[in-house]
Amino acid sequence: MAQIFRSEPSAAASLRSRERSMDALKLFAIFMVLWGHCVQYFLSGEPSHHVLYRIIYSFHMPLFMMVSGYFCASSLKQPFGAFVKKKFLQLILPCLVWGLALYVALKSLAVLTHSPVQASWSDLAIYLTFNLWFLKSCFLCYVLAWLALRPAKWGWLWVALSLLLVQAVPWFRLSVMYPCFLLGWVLRTRPRWQALVEEKWWIFALLFVLLLTGWNTAVYTNPISIAEIEPVPSAAFLWTGRQIYRLAIGCIGALFFTGLFRRHVPKQSDSKWLQNLCAMGSLTLGIYILQSIVLETILARVISLDTLSPWVAQIVVMPAVSVVVLLLCVVIIRWLSRSNRLAFFLFGKYKG
Repeated sequence: MAQIFRSEPSAAASLRSRERSMDALKLFAIFMVLWGHCVQYFLSGEPSHHVLYRIIYSFHMPLFMMVSGYFCASSLKQPFGAFVKKKFLQLILPCLVWGLALYVALKSLAVLTHSPVQASWSDLAIYLTFNLWFLKSCFLCYVLAWLALRPAKWGWLWVALSLLLVQAVPWFRLSVMYPCFLLGWVLRTRPRWQALVEEKWWIFALLFVLLLTGWNTAVYTNPISIAEIEPVPSAAFLWTGRQIYRLAIGCIGALFFTGLFRRHVPKQSDSKWLQNLCAMGSLTLGIYILQSIVLETILARVISLDTLSPWVAQIVVMPAVSVVVLLLCVVIIRWLSRSNRLAFFLFGKYKG
């Protein structure tokens, strides 16, 4: 079992360059985020009652976290202090800056419009703590992975303990995200696993479809942390089964799409379209941040698709809106990133 956590020599060399298929995969993942948020915010009622929403949410965040773990190998070689500083500036600083900016904007708007509802200090605490939850989850995954993977002796034991530990953490969906992060690291450091996922992607596709047949609202809304369930044996037993199922569908779905993209996205191509798409895939952190304002905060208040057929809304209108929001976010990111300081504070572009 210890072999799982040991990098193969050829993996280190491959870390020196970005992989086009993975950038394309990241673009696909952020598009799924936008599409899922359209279903969540543009239709009234419980979003998990929509089949499309449950399908997207079965794999899209596990896929994002697996990709993050895939690219973490070189970072884990750094000393702990330098490592935490780099990841804090890349992931947490933008959360704090945007959370503070959102609070100031809402506070100013309330004053200008003489609104009786004023943004309070508790609102600021909420914005800083829970806004952009995925970036905070990713930061914690990086720190946990460094602590678990660095020890040379009994490495597998430290990893197992960390996997058990996160099952009691109720914040940022860490109980699901961290195992997916580690799966990405293992996939990157084991080229034979990469080859297996590429060649047998269709097997993961079949398994994913099979798992989707039982992916209902009850399973989706299952508490993600053991700390959230009732302290009785029957509840713990039910939670364990559903948690395994949630992890299985997330990991299998992530492996399916990873294999699909690695198999079919050309490693070398003169296509400008493909190059531009992959370039946009490298901007996913900024897109994720900006969509929380453009889509979740602004469009969610002005767009309602309840009068349309649910399938027309979800299959036709929402993907179109998602493309427009994605392109708008890319334009804003590239415009703001002309300033190195803005790129640093707003999008975590830390080069230290």
